[in-house]
Amino acid sequence: FILSGGFHLLSMPSIKIGDYALLTCFILLAIEFKHDKSFFNCKNDKVGLLILLLIFYYLFSAIFSVLRQRESLFYSLLIFRFDLFYLSYFLFRKIDFESINKTFSKLIGITIIGGVLYYLQFIGVTGILQADSNMINTSSGFVRLRNVPYLTVPVLFYLLVNQKYIKYRNLLIIFFCGLIVFPMNRGGIISSLLVVGSYFCLKRKASLKHVFLITFIFLLFQPILSYRFSNNGSTGEGILSELTTSVGIITENDIDGYTNSAIYSDGTFVFRILLVVERLNYLSRSLTNLCLGIGTVHESSSSIRNYSFSLGTITVGNDGSLEMHQIDTNDVAFITHFFRFGLIYLFIFLWFLIVSLKRLYRSPEPLCITAFLFLFAKVVQSLGSDGFSSFESMGFILLILPLSIAQSKIKT
Repeated sequence: FILSGGFHLLSMPSIKIGDYALLTCFILLAIEFKHDKSFFNCKNDKVGLLILLLIFYYLFSAIFSVLRQRESLFYSLLIFRFDLFYLSYFLFRKIDFESINKTFSKLIGITIIGGVLYYLQFIGVTGILQADSNMINTSSGFVRLRNVPYLTVPVLFYLLVNQKYIKYRNLLIIFFCGLIVFPMNRGGIISSLLVVGSYFCLKRKASLKHVFLITFIFLLFQPILSYRFSNNGSTGEGILSELTTSVGIITENDIDGYTNSAIYSDGTFVFRILLVVERLNYLSRSLTNLCLGIGTVHESSSSIRNYSFSLGTITVGNDGSLEMHQIDTNDVAFITHFFRFGLIYLFIFLWFLIVSLKRLYRSPEPLCITAFLFLFAKVVQSLGSDGFSSFESMGFILLILPLSIAQSKIKT
């Protein structure tokens, strides 16, 4: 309820949703630890161990940043708090499988209601859903709305992989496919298609019924898909042109002359590649920065003046003016954390991802398979968005992860 902003029904105050959830998490963590001193025990739980390792490394980096005089203690601690939500894993570890399974079935119903409210916006019934409710009208007459229900993707994956009888399954699959297509998020569409296709190839053979269903869904949404992946639906000259340009930038390591206007002239994917290359070039000048990162520098502190990149994510400031972030970005996964915490962070976090994916993949439970596909989709989409750095994006994964070891009896 908190992570979805009241299922997109509530107008949230200025305080971040993640901070509300983090405060709730810490109150519960304190209560549980008071009653159980072995609460954070990680025996036979490599995922829990890696989470604690990450948190301790972030704390070390925050303290080291102060000692290096890269940032003040206050701002370093502000940065440190951003990743503490991973500790919620230890809370979720105490919830039994049946409780989560029963609750998820109710959340499917709530998500369906949210989907209906989403579709009603296109016929003028607006103002009910609050988050990202601004309509974007395209040059070809299509309308984009991004406030789809919070659990849209996990519910779709669950409907696809759960082999038990589900009433109106095919109709619901079409319903949720629309919720993925209508926002016109290219990365979300591609990643969902790739991970589901890979799963069915690895785990089971697609039947003729699946082929008919996929064909029908494609024909139903073909006008929107054709527009979004065409030159008219892209900021550049189409997805193939963006890929070609990006490969050239990476191989030649040449970003001279590029600015934020590249997002309009060359495309969003090219912009993301440029953003990554510029920051990698900066880190590679110093072995210490490459391994440990530049430290816990905050965007709002005076320390940010030491950096003057040509490319960055544009946000709207408190006074309504446009601001370019030097470090923080949601456009590419890992790059913000890599810039702050270096290769050591990247190694630990990738280790965490591999162990988590293996655990979820080995479990036979539909919810665990759903979480595996959802996490895999985030990895596939990592060059288009950051699905790992907020409580909102990782909450479902952290909830289901403990179930994988409990249900499959696997010790990793």
